[in-house]
Amino acid sequence: MATGDGPWGVAVDGSNAYVACSGSDRLDIIDLNTYALESIGTGLYPVSVAVDGSNAYVACYDSDRLDIIDLNTHALTSVATGGGPNDVAVDGENAYVACTEDNRLDIIDLNTHALTSVATEAGPYAVAVDGSNVYVACDYDDKLDIIDLNTYALTSVATGSGPMDVAVDGSNAYVASYSNNTLDIIDLNTHDRISVATGEGPWGVAVDGSNVYVTCYYVDTLEVFRQTNCLSGYDTDSCTGLPLSDW
Repeated sequence: MATGDGPWGVAVDGSNAYVACSGSDRLDIIDLNTYALESIGTGLYPVSVAVDGSNAYVACYDSDRLDIIDLNTHALTSVATGGGPNDVAVDGENAYVACTEDNRLDIIDLNTHALTSVATEAGPYAVAVDGSNVYVACDYDDKLDIIDLNTYALTSVATGSGPMDVAVDGSNAYVASYSNNTLDIIDLNTHDRISVATGEGPWGVAVDGSNVYVTCYYVDTLEVFRQTNCLSGYDTDSCTGLPLSDW
């Protein structure tokens, strides 16, 4: 269905889809039952959105801010971030914002809006969080930064060239390495890495417990990898992406 110009980031919560429209400076909220659409103005160039049960969190790249939108009243509160907030993740207590231009991760307390910044490798582009760590894909340095949520200690793990997105499942981190045309699978305990070939230009990655999903920008495909094949004995020969029609 139609959205505002430049739909960039999307999140869902079971009732609605939330679309960050970078070219229209707005968040589109789409009812998943009726497909009715409501738009809320945001800061400049919104590129990423995350939701919890109460709010939507929108990273506005050109305004250097995180917009927090109450899902009941649609009231908007803005919190200043570092330069170029490109991605946001939330965990119920904090919002985690990858600030590409300042090479840092901003951690924003969702109750007080107090901000803590942690330096990262160059070009933090995407962020994911679990109960223990934050995972930041750093595009310019070809690293995955793993930041301990208690101590803020940082461990960097090498990835393929151009890590553009990261997802985690409790055991592994999955990194779309755009310039390498690979999916990098990093064991969260040992930090061992295997790389699996993808289509050209892997850009986005998601995981659901059974499969890993990779969008490939230059060949206009979604590739689906079975996690059990990818990880069992690190048998990369059996870790193959299949078209959705083959499932």
